[in-house]
Amino acid sequence: METEDKEFMAEILEKSRWLFYGDLDEHFTGFCKRVFAHELKEWGFGKQEMSPDFSVAYWLFLSELVALDLAEYGTSPRGAWLTEEGERFKKLIMKNEDAVGEAD
Repeated sequence: METEDKEFMAEILEKSRWLFYGDLDEHFTGFCKRVFAHELKEWGFGKQEMSPDFSVAYWLFLSELVALDLAEYGTSPRGAWLTEEGERFKKLIMKNEDAVGEAD
């Protein structure tokens, strides 16, 4: 990952309320890849099936994306979309095997 991209990721992770302690470190990038494999609105409007556990994790993840200005929504978070910075975050997650680990 380029230095500029590492700095961008590190800034996002520093501002986030994600607690990278224990199991989150090893599972976070994979979870992000699973979410980003589809548009956010596909999860929100039921086009993609979600187990109860995944659903809870997804909505908490989306809530933090919104707080970090990586995602926005209009009248309903079910129709959320990524901001320009959110698209950059997604691109780095999808392009790198361990984007979170590389940013540390």
